[in-house]
Amino acid sequence: MKILWGAGIALKNNWILIKKYFNPDAIIDSNPDKYDEIKSYIRLPFFPPEYLADCPKDKEVLITVGDPCSIEDITERLRDMNVKSFMALTDVIDKWGEKEILPSCLDFSKTEKKIVLFNTPEHDNIGDHLIASSTINLLKEIFFQYTICEISDIEYLWYKKKIHDRITQNDIILISGGGYLGSLWLYNGELNVRSLIREYSDNRIIILPQTLFFEENNRGKRIYKESCDIYRKHNNLELCVRDYSSKLIAEKMMNRHGSINYLPDMAMFYNVNKFQIKTKKDLILVCLRSDKESLLDQYEKKKIYEELSELHCDIKGSSMHSSDVFGKEKREIIIRDKIREISEARLIITDTLHCMITAALAGTTCIAFDNVSRKVSGVYEWIKDLDYIRVCKTVDELKESLRNLPRKNKYHLRNREEYVEKIKKIITGE
Repeated sequence: MKILWGAGIALKNNWILIKKYFNPDAIIDSNPDKYDEIKSYIRLPFFPPEYLADCPKDKEVLITVGDPCSIEDITERLRDMNVKSFMALTDVIDKWGEKEILPSCLDFSKTEKKIVLFNTPEHDNIGDHLIASSTINLLKEIFFQYTICEISDIEYLWYKKKIHDRITQNDIILISGGGYLGSLWLYNGELNVRSLIREYSDNRIIILPQTLFFEENNRGKRIYKESCDIYRKHNNLELCVRDYSSKLIAEKMMNRHGSINYLPDMAMFYNVNKFQIKTKKDLILVCLRSDKESLLDQYEKKKIYEELSELHCDIKGSSMHSSDVFGKEKREIIIRDKIREISEARLIITDTLHCMITAALAGTTCIAFDNVSRKVSGVYEWIKDLDYIRVCKTVDELKESLRNLPRKNKYHLRNREEYVEKIKKIITGE
């Protein structure tokens, strides 16, 4: 009997290969809520981990999580349960990928003059897709003499060796920006970046504006040390950061190896002028995190809604995640729909960085709260001159911020041309 352990993003992203090369009979996970997230596309029985004690002795377990610390914990539990046959998805996914035919979009020529953008998203975070779309459009604008190649995080995992055969030492390698460097998001994030740094040791590599965050615990300290060792060994690495706290971490981490650059989040270069912006004066959107990056507890979230109720407007929940995103194909549609949704609101309350940025792009008044890595307040520094975007340190400050909200808003990124020129020079190494 073949069983999967883990019903999260690693399972969803790699289901096609898992089904083809492992062909499981059941899924186990300690969180029963995960079943609702996967049942629409993975129709298998779902059980708690205790199920392993009762199922047949000839069982084989595939650990379908990406975080190495979680894999270690599950491995220990399997040994305690006396399960003899098990393996981790992260150890076999590239071997399975070698058996697959390389998609035509990745079959680029060695003779082309290329800029290769790695680690763009296939997951459901609209903010990361906004970063990718904005980056690709900007690259096409300023590097028309190059072929711009995009390789997603999943494509890299699946076709790593085939992609490597098509890249030369003269190609410029970019790694998509975001907030996934550090110990919070290892799977497809920090681990992919480490792999790229090791694999392309002779290429110029530019990591586009990121937030770095390492937890203040044993896990975080261990991951920090590992990252320091890997990043410092590359001889031509440019690390761009989008907030001052990350700049301090990066300078310490790199220890004068490579270069550190301070730049705006790439989503801030997105061309929003192609959208018709409308405003509904009676709608408030609330977009709050429910993951490990959230700082707001349930009491604070309830208090936010209580304060908003006094404005006598319609209040609607929103999210920067979309179940319609699965790959790159629908990226532009999802981004367009989210910008339009936010543009039609009078006000949006959020603790999600790219909800704040999208509100800025759409000209919608936004009051934001920080997250665990402080990237919201850090990136806010680039747009703090927009009076319709505000950051509250505490929920108690919300009431004051709701007074005299501006109505006519228009986005601009201060010194945009200067930043574009700086990005161009960083990429070319001039």
